[in-house]
Amino acid sequence: MNNQNPNADQPTDSQSKTLWIGDVEPWMNEQDIAAQFQSITPVTNVKLIRDKVKGTPVGYGFVEFKDWLTAKEVFQTLNGQQVPGSNRIFKLNWASHGGGVASTSRNNTG
Repeated sequence: MNNQNPNADQPTDSQSKTLWIGDVEPWMNEQDIAAQFQSITPVTNVKLIRDKVKGTPVGYGFVEFKDWLTAKEVFQTLNGQQVPGSNRIFKLNWASHGGGVASTSRNNTG
């Protein structure tokens, strides 16, 4: 008997159209991040988290899209792929309420 929810990978909170992005290059700003996604879809909002004293990015942030389906497409297309103009890869995850990262691997008991 299969009791798995077909929408189990869909976040249920109000942040469901927002992805967390990690390992951001120190030279990247909000416009640089938004430009990385333009080949797939326009970005609604980008927020890079900054050091409170220095004002410099700390290496992660949040990218908001128009809806959950768009965010899911971006996640599935870019997560783990190389960032253009960088030697880093896209590290994406679902953002959770409060600015944290929602786990997407709960069903992987290995």
